[in-house]
Amino acid sequence: MSLSSDATPFSSLLDAPAPRQLRGISSEGEIPEGVTVRELVFESLIPSPDASEPLRRNEVYAIVAAPVGEGPFPGILLLHGGMGHADRAEALSWAAKGYVVVAPDLPGIADVEKAPHSRGEWTKLPYGANRWLVDPNVSHSSIFQGITAAVQAFALLREDGRVDASRLGVTGTSWGGYSTTMVCGLLGPRVRAAFSNYGAGFYEHTTFAEALGATPSLKEPWLSALDAGRRASGIAASFFIAGATNDTFFYPPAVEKTLAAIPKETNRVHAPNAHHELPIPGGVNVCGGSAAMAAEWFAWHLRGEGAPFPSARVLAVTEALQSARFKVSSSTEPSAVSVWWSFPAADDKWPQRVWKEAPVESCGDAEYQACLPQEALQSGTAWFALVSEARGVSVSTPMQIFVQAPHGLELRPLAQV
Repeated sequence: MSLSSDATPFSSLLDAPAPRQLRGISSEGEIPEGVTVRELVFESLIPSPDASEPLRRNEVYAIVAAPVGEGPFPGILLLHGGMGHADRAEALSWAAKGYVVVAPDLPGIADVEKAPHSRGEWTKLPYGANRWLVDPNVSHSSIFQGITAAVQAFALLREDGRVDASRLGVTGTSWGGYSTTMVCGLLGPRVRAAFSNYGAGFYEHTTFAEALGATPSLKEPWLSALDAGRRASGIAASFFIAGATNDTFFYPPAVEKTLAAIPKETNRVHAPNAHHELPIPGGVNVCGGSAAMAAEWFAWHLRGEGAPFPSARVLAVTEALQSARFKVSSSTEPSAVSVWWSFPAADDKWPQRVWKEAPVESCGDAEYQACLPQEALQSGTAWFALVSEARGVSVSTPMQIFVQAPHGLELRPLAQV
């Protein structure tokens, strides 16, 4: 596995001018007071590693929503999840909070039936087709074309006259969370803050590993070009991943390894016993929904409003491994602190784990101690602390896992296993 911030074969896109706008689309539906909406289709030219290949293109529909006024406003690129489409309601919601928002359809990720204004070869194929394709080159992957459109939509956002280009963020859910991570790895310091719901990199630790591994000769070229974890070293944004412990798409190792590969500020939350939703303070109780606390994240990082998120880190583990001390850094007293642990499932699959709560006691000075039961002390047992604030924000310590070492059982960060 190699990590690289090299943007090849996307390099030509990163500082390219905004894509050509082909046509406007009549906006339908109610618009909140104080918000403007424009709908358009832009030309998405697909870069190729093969200079002799004829130029290919997609036509990509996008929503541009903004507060009324000249600005400058912070901006957000909003990326939808699998079988979704440019999300008008969420774009309007962000615009009402004071952001210029660009929300595009993503080729290869969008549901064609919900994306009637977008065009291209991908719209004629079954959903998911050509996702892992690297022949004759990786630009023929539908995911490559989705990331291309996302980077071009970011250029639309950056060049909007109402936008402060030094205050730009990216957010998305599921495949949109992967796209958030991938785009931020490519764009580097052009993005100030990002919030990914569920999506991460290191696809060998996701549900997609089996599909990737079906053709081993294609696996490494795809991972090299399109795995967001291998691009994470290029991320300069303050980066948050909201994950679910039993997510059937993006497993905790993918989340933790992605965060560990990012050289800048990172934070996370793991929602216990949850799949593709976040039933925790600041989360969301809808499968595939985005966490409410993303508004607090961007308010702080892009607007300088509110307060920073708390953080939680493991300090020390007793020699017997049964208890661990962790420290919470927070601007307010946490409203809840808990610790969750789980055995490996019988088939060693993360989505099948059952997470149990362990006793926690305060040690003063914002430090806490967790005591795991004796039965938990075995190879493969994982645990993390969950911290919530009354304002509706939750974070976790990096997840830890027990491993069998030559001299006995050890506790290590999951990202290092």
